[in-house]
Amino acid sequence: CSCSPNGVLIEYEDMFPFKGELEILRSPYAYSEEDIERIQQLAEQHKLEVVPLVQTFGHVEFILKHQKYQHLREVERFPNSFNPHIPDTLALLKSILSQVIEKHRRSTWIHIGADEVFHLGEGMDSKNWMSHNKGDVGTMYLKHIKEVLGFLTAQYWGLRVLMWDDMLRKISVGALRESGIAKHVSPVVWFYAPDFEAEQIGKVTLPFLTKYVESGFEAVWFASAFKGTTGPAQAWTPLSYHLKNHLSWLKVMQAVPRLAPLRLQGVVLTGWQRYDHYSVLCELLPVSIPSLAICLQTLVNGEPPALLAWPGSPPAPTACQSPSCWAGRWGRWEAEEEDLHLTHIWECGEGRVMVRCPKLFCPFPHPPGGFTEEAKRKVLDVLGLESVQLEQSTWCVARGRGSCMRRDALEGSRGLVTQMPWSQPCQGAGVHPAQCTPRAEPSPSPPFPQRGQGSVPRCGDLSHGGAG
Repeated sequence: CSCSPNGVLIEYEDMFPFKGELEILRSPYAYSEEDIERIQQLAEQHKLEVVPLVQTFGHVEFILKHQKYQHLREVERFPNSFNPHIPDTLALLKSILSQVIEKHRRSTWIHIGADEVFHLGEGMDSKNWMSHNKGDVGTMYLKHIKEVLGFLTAQYWGLRVLMWDDMLRKISVGALRESGIAKHVSPVVWFYAPDFEAEQIGKVTLPFLTKYVESGFEAVWFASAFKGTTGPAQAWTPLSYHLKNHLSWLKVMQAVPRLAPLRLQGVVLTGWQRYDHYSVLCELLPVSIPSLAICLQTLVNGEPPALLAWPGSPPAPTACQSPSCWAGRWGRWEAEEEDLHLTHIWECGEGRVMVRCPKLFCPFPHPPGGFTEEAKRKVLDVLGLESVQLEQSTWCVARGRGSCMRRDALEGSRGLVTQMPWSQPCQGAGVHPAQCTPRAEPSPSPPFPQRGQGSVPRCGDLSHGGAG
């Protein structure tokens, strides 16, 4: 598949401007119809297609929390899943789908959710159905999905459909094939753990994919995560966690050709907003943009080590010793080796940072032929730097607007270079720190506090003005 971004998957939930009988589902803060149109216009300008996601089985608290629809719950005390045996359920879903699709006429895809249908089979109607029809939860699940797909294919010819795959994993090949859903929908296989092999999704991934081949599916999608999957109330996105998830997915993608005729049709980089309708928000989108950028570039360009050095840079030492991170106008934070993969970061002039063998610039072994200017530019864009050059034998000098990253970002990116103004810069730039003499201040300045004393900022937690 082509991993260039060409779409935006949006699960509106109660943020969609429902109207008429469905207006009760609409949040007071919902998008207006003009907002929905504007979102699509902006997406179109950037050659992105908006793919709406409408939950059609589970994760429907925003619907079933209302007294008007409580009778549609699978289990009376839980508002998360539909009772698939009540005719009003399908009628309501048809109305919801119609309103959403009507406002997305540019879209050629729709995602029907259908993941994590908790408590399915626990309601009395479901128990009676399974008893009378000699069925199980899997066949009951497929019956409802088939009804939803039947409506979409009949009413919106040519609209392509996606669904999450987790509920399909426990269903037999025979039941899947008999249902016939493979003709009308593509499963999206999701897994968000940082480290896994092709055989480890849900215990065994390739057998799942093999099962989908045997069940008649022609294409699958994969779903990774760039934010939101490490906790329901995170304030910061752990970059290394999500980067490792994408590196693992690259390994799985390499195995897909062995599963022909099944083909990989696309990859969704998911970013959770909240775990369910009643949860607080996960980390907000702005703090996760670096993770999104790096994870996307990983999928587009492959594993990152090929971008981690310039021609002529020296090999990295086997271990960095006594690393330190200079941060803030008056503060210094002494970092442990496990916190920073750098030997030193030292300010040596206005807008310049001297770095002692960061793994970013000094990996070993060297790639043959060095690196192109395009590769160099991509890394500079990620770091927020304008230029990087090699000075002397083991010192790199960076210039620009880079900002300090937290420990997890440093680990995940194999060391990031940053610009951090210091009140006592060295005399000139490009000199070895051993030859660097702090410049005298015209007025007294507070001493550097030691670790544990005063408000010494951790690298990446700088909040005062002037710090990068």
